[in-house]
Amino acid sequence: MAPTVTPLPPRGNPLAPAVIQTGVSSASSGALSAMFGHGDCGCASTRSTSGIASSTASRESGIRTGYSRPTCSRPRLDSTNRTPTASSPTSSDSSGSRTNRIDAGCTESLTRRAGCPGSLTSRPVRRAWSRKRRKAPAFARPDAPSAGRSPASSVNVPNITSPARTAADCRITASTPAQGLAELAADTGMIRLLPPAEQAHDFPFLLPRCDYTLPGFEPDPGTECSMDRIRAILVSSTHWDREWYWPLERFRFELVHVMDRLLDTLESDPRYKSFTFDGQSIVIEDYLEIRPERRAVLERLVRDGRLFFGPWYVQPDEFLVSGESLVRNFERGIRVASGLGGWLRLGYTPDMFGHIPQLPQILRLFGIHDALMTRGMGPQLDGHEVQTEFVWQGLDGTQTRVLFQLHGYGNAANLGVGRVSRPGERVTPSPDRALEEVERELAALSPVSPTGVVLLNNGTDHTGHQPEIPDLLEHVNRTSKKIHVQHGCYQDYLAAVPFLPERLPHIRGELRGARYCPLLPGVLSARVYLKQMNAACESALCAYAEPLSLLAELSDSSLRAESVGPSNTSSQGFLDHAWQLLLQNHPHDSICGCSVDVVHRENESRFAKVLQVAEALVDHAQRGLGRRDEASPEGGLAVFNPGGWSIPWPAVGRIRNARSLLPLAGPDGRALPMDVTLSPDFRPLDDCRVDPTAGADTVRFLHRPQHGCGVEVLSPACAGSAGATAGRERSRENRPASTVGELVVTDTSVENRYFRLTLPRRGRSGLLLVDKATGVMFGPLCRFESVADAGDEYEFQPLPSGGPGVRRPMQKVTMFPGRFSCVLGVETRMAVPARLHRESLTRGREKVVLTLDSEVTVFADHPVIHVRTRVGNCARDHKLYAAFRMPRSFDRVVCGTQFGSLEREVAPRNVVSSIETIPPWHPFRDYVAVPGKQAGFALFANGLVEIGVPEERLLALTLWRSVEWLSRPDLPFRPGDAGPMMHTPEAQCLREVEFEYAFAAADRDMRLADGTFVWQAAHLFSNPPDVWAVGPDAIPGGKAGAFLVHMLTPEVVLSSIRRSPDGTAVRATLYNAADRRTECLLEVGFPFAAARRTDFLSRALEP
Repeated sequence: MAPTVTPLPPRGNPLAPAVIQTGVSSASSGALSAMFGHGDCGCASTRSTSGIASSTASRESGIRTGYSRPTCSRPRLDSTNRTPTASSPTSSDSSGSRTNRIDAGCTESLTRRAGCPGSLTSRPVRRAWSRKRRKAPAFARPDAPSAGRSPASSVNVPNITSPARTAADCRITASTPAQGLAELAADTGMIRLLPPAEQAHDFPFLLPRCDYTLPGFEPDPGTECSMDRIRAILVSSTHWDREWYWPLERFRFELVHVMDRLLDTLESDPRYKSFTFDGQSIVIEDYLEIRPERRAVLERLVRDGRLFFGPWYVQPDEFLVSGESLVRNFERGIRVASGLGGWLRLGYTPDMFGHIPQLPQILRLFGIHDALMTRGMGPQLDGHEVQTEFVWQGLDGTQTRVLFQLHGYGNAANLGVGRVSRPGERVTPSPDRALEEVERELAALSPVSPTGVVLLNNGTDHTGHQPEIPDLLEHVNRTSKKIHVQHGCYQDYLAAVPFLPERLPHIRGELRGARYCPLLPGVLSARVYLKQMNAACESALCAYAEPLSLLAELSDSSLRAESVGPSNTSSQGFLDHAWQLLLQNHPHDSICGCSVDVVHRENESRFAKVLQVAEALVDHAQRGLGRRDEASPEGGLAVFNPGGWSIPWPAVGRIRNARSLLPLAGPDGRALPMDVTLSPDFRPLDDCRVDPTAGADTVRFLHRPQHGCGVEVLSPACAGSAGATAGRERSRENRPASTVGELVVTDTSVENRYFRLTLPRRGRSGLLLVDKATGVMFGPLCRFESVADAGDEYEFQPLPSGGPGVRRPMQKVTMFPGRFSCVLGVETRMAVPARLHRESLTRGREKVVLTLDSEVTVFADHPVIHVRTRVGNCARDHKLYAAFRMPRSFDRVVCGTQFGSLEREVAPRNVVSSIETIPPWHPFRDYVAVPGKQAGFALFANGLVEIGVPEERLLALTLWRSVEWLSRPDLPFRPGDAGPMMHTPEAQCLREVEFEYAFAAADRDMRLADGTFVWQAAHLFSNPPDVWAVGPDAIPGGKAGAFLVHMLTPEVVLSSIRRSPDGTAVRATLYNAADRRTECLLEVGFPFAAARRTDFLSRALEP
C-alpha cells in the first residue's frame, strides 16, 4: 500500500498537522526505529475501526501534529538591594554538575486493527502556617481555536511495490529544524525516525505558548494608568494541601465552605475577575462528592474563564515518584478539568521541594511552555542578575520560560489583613494597609522584573478568596500615583509580559538550591516505608499489570475481530481505579512523609488497595496466558520479562510442587541450572509427587529471554528426575549439559567469572568485592552505621558536635550454597543509643540492640550482588544507612532520575549563600554510579531514594530516619519552622522493615562486566522477571509464547507499554538513557499497520 504523506508545516508553525500512513501485512511482525537526539522525543499513536479484514486491506492511520510553612526568610529585595552581575547564556545544574541529555516521554502508540493481532502504531509570611509560594497557570479551552495553525496539504509518494525500492525513495524532509526526517519502507515493515543535526534551540520556535488568544494589559475602567506607573496583575488563588497537619476529611470540610463562598462571589460580583485553584483537579472531585448539585455552576465559571483547575491531578513531589507517575498525574488532571470545560496550561509548581531536570520536556509534551515556581533556585544564578523570570533547559534541551516567585507564592496573601488563624478565616481588610503592602511589594519586585510588570499572588496555604479585592484595588489605584494593579488571572499576566529570552538567565538541569526559599531535603528519607510502598505500586502497575493485561488481550483470539476500545477492555477500568488511588498518595505532603500520623496511616491503606488491584489484574492476565495453581510434569514455567531487552537476569518465583518440573529445558534445549528451596511443610508422597496442600517452593534460575517484553515458556527437559531438599539447602542435582559460569564457594569467599566476594571476618564489618577484570577492590561494603538525628520530618539535623556514630558492629555469616546461587546469611547486631536527649542534644547512655538480618545472594554468570536486609527498628532519633567504601575519593556521581540520568557533585556548592544548609545527601532514582579510572561502582535500590557522602570515599544509602515532630522551629540548618510543631511519634518508624538493594563493579562507560548498561541493570533489578506455573496447553508459540516489543537498542529504555488514555490505541513510552544521540530500533511482537510519534496529548510530533 502506498504511504500518504502530508508535508510538515513551514518554519514558525510547529503545531500544524503532518500525516504518515502505511500498511504492513497482518501476518508478519514489524519493527519501529527512531533516532533519539537533542529535543527529539514524543509519543506515537494509531487508530483503527472495526470491520475491515486485515488479510485484505490495512487500515490507514493518520498522524496529527498538530499555617503556612515559611518559604523565604531572606530579606526581601528592594531597589537598592540588587547586585547586577554579568549574565551568561547558561549555567550548570543546582549542584554545578554536568547533566546527561535524556529524551523522555518518547511514546510509541500501537493500535489493533479488526481481525489483526495489533498495530504498532521579605515580606513576612502572612499566615500562621504557609510554607509555600504560589504559581500561576494559563487557561486553555478544549474548543479554543489553535493559534497559528493552518491546514496541511497532501502530496502523493510513489507506491513501494518492489523490494528493490529503498526507504530513500520516499524520504520526506521536514521544513522546521525540530521535525527531522522520516523514512518509510513497506518491504521491511520498518519506520525509521531521524532527528535533524544537533543545533541550538530557536526561541521563536517555542511560540505560540498557548492555544488561545490572550488580551493585552488593560487598565480597569475609570482609573488613570500612565506608563510611568508600576504595573501589576493580582491573581487570586489558594494553595490547598489535601492532607497535611489535618487529615483529608477535616480539610475537605474547610474546602467545601471555601468553595461555596467563592462560587457565591463569582456569581454575584462580576468585578471579581477570577480565581485559580492551585493548579490541581482533585479538588473538583472532593467538592462535588459533597455538593454534586453545583457542578453546573462550576462548568459555567470554568467555561467563562473565571475559575481555573489543573493541569495536575494532585500537586506531587517530583523526586519521590516515577516519571510515569508524573505523566499519569497530568493526564488525569487534564481529563478531570476538561470535564468542566478547560484546563490550566502552565507548569504550576509553587511548593514542590525542588524540581527534576526533565520537567521542561514533560511539560512540553503536554503542550505547556511556561512554568511557575518558588523553590529550588540556588547557585544556578551565580553570574546572573536576579530576575523574576528565567529560561530553564531540560536534559534534552527543551526550554521553558519560568515565572520565578522571588517573594513566594503568597506575596499578596490576606491583602490588608495580615495573618489569619485558620483555613478560610475571613477578616475585614484595611484599604490603607492594602495600599501600603502593595506599594512595598511593587517597589521591591519591579526592578527585577524583565518587563516591569509585577505578579502579585493573592492567596497562600488553605486561604479562601477575599471578596473585597475589587474594592481594595479600586482604592489602591485611585489613591496611589505610583502603581496600578489589575485583578486578573495568570493568562492576563502572560499576555502582559512578552517573552524576551535574550534578557533572561538560562539555567540547565535540576533545581535543588535554597538561596531564596528552603528546599526541605530531609523529606527524601522521612517515613521511608511510604517510598517503598509507592515504588512497589508503581512497579506493579507499570511493569506487570498494564503489559500483562495488554498481552493477554492481544493474545486472545476472541478479541482479534473486535475493535480496541473502552467497551471491551475489561482491565482498563481497574487500571484507572488503581492509578487514581495511587495518585491520591502523591501530594507532596503525603508521599514526602511530612504530615501527621493519621494521614500516613491512610496512605498505607491506599497503597495496600493499589497492590490488591494490581495483584488481581496480574493473576487474571496470567490465567489468560495458561496459569495453573501448581506445577505439573505435563506443564512448565512461564516467565514474563517486563524489560524490553533480551538480557539474562535472575528469575525468582514461588511455585507449588516446583520439584515436578525439574529439570527444565533452556533456550538451547539443554537442562537449565536451577536452585529450588522447598517450603518447610514439604511432604513427598512418592519419588515424583508432593502433597498438593504443601506451601509454595522458591525457584531461582537465570532467565535468558529470547525476546523483550513478553512471556516465554520453559518446559521440562525430561520426566522429573531432579530433586530438592527442604529448608534453606539448594539442590546439587540438575547439573546442566551446557556450559554455564560456575560458582566457586570457600569458607571465606564466593566467586564467579566476574568477581570475588570476600566474607567479613571477626573484627571487620563489611564485604570486600574484587573486580576480576581490573583487580580493583571495593570495601568494606554493606556496613551499617547509625548517627543521631535531631531534626524533623523536613530536615535531617546531625548533632552540632558531629557526635560519634555506631559503625563497627560484629557480624555472623552463614552460607547456603547451590548450583546456580549462593545465599549468605549475614547477621548484624548493633548496640545504639535508645533516644536523643533533646535538651542537651546528646545521645543517651541507654542502649538498644538493632538486629539486621541480610541475605546476600551471588548468582552464577551474573555480575550483580543482590542484598535483602530485614530489621526491627527499636531506636529513636537516629538515621541508619548502609555504607560502601570506594578505593579512592570521588567528587561526582551519576544518578538515575525520572526519564534520564545526571551527573552531580556530591558536596553542595555555595551553601553559605543559602538560607538553609543543604547537607551532602541527594535524591536518586533506581541507581547511582561512582565513576573510576579503572573500575567504577554501581549501587541499585528498590524504593530507597537518598544517597550521601558523609565522609571521604564513603557512599551511603539511607535506610531510614527516625524523628517525632512534623516540624521544629529550633533547627540550626533551617530558619524558622516548616509547618506546625505537631507530635508525630509514628515518624520514628518503630516497625519491622525490609530493604532491597544490590551492587556491582562497572567500567567507565557505565557497563557491568557482562556488557549490561547500569540503567538496564537498574530497571531489571526494580522489575525482575515474573514466574508462574502453566499447563500443557501453554506451549512456546501459543498464548504464553508471545511478546509485545523487543528493544534492540540498549541505550533506550521502555518506560511503559499500555493502552492510550482513550482506549483506542496502544502506547509505548521510551526514553534515551545515554548522553549521546541514539537510533532506536525495536521489534514488535504483533503486526501493525502504521505508527506515529506523538506527545502526551496524542498530538503527532515529527514523523
